[in-house]
Amino acid sequence: MYPPEVFVQMANASWDINESAENNTQMDTSLNFMRQMAAVYNPQSYTKDIDKTYQLCLGKEKCILKTDDFKSYNTRIEVDFELWLQISEGKVNGAKALMEKRYKVLGDIETMLKMDEYFGTKKSIPDVKPKTNMNILLLQWIALWVLLPINKVWAGIAGIVNGAIYSVVFQMVSGKSRKRLN
Repeated sequence: MYPPEVFVQMANASWDINESAENNTQMDTSLNFMRQMAAVYNPQSYTKDIDKTYQLCLGKEKCILKTDDFKSYNTRIEVDFELWLQISEGKVNGAKALMEKRYKVLGDIETMLKMDEYFGTKKSIPDVKPKTNMNILLLQWIALWVLLPINKVWAGIAGIVNGAIYSVVFQMVSGKSRKRLN
């Protein structure tokens, strides 16, 4: 099933045979397991990244970019550059990619959740809640239930027409409020 050199490495790991026979101590099963994993590694599956690490130190007044001499971190995001670029451009949903384990976050996840705020990518849309009016819903039901005992056919027609009219009016009103937001 495996090439001979890979099989030999796996067998040596499982029998605790290594290059130096002088170390005859207790068998370390975790080390042997990791040696077996290394033996069956598939280098074609390796996804090449830019192999660079950066650190952003967020402060009260400014953000400092470090390329070496890193400080201890509160939040660490391990992601390949292409994916990070796609997330920042809005081509990939960052939360979905995290749930799919395409990258990982170590430490305080709150910092990562506020990245849009920290780096100005969050769109500044005013927090306007749409106005709702319970009368719109009630008028449709009132018309239906008042007309229903009189004539079922006309009550049904009135309910449908009434619903359609309110639906059109609601769309027109909400369309105007959306234009005001833009």
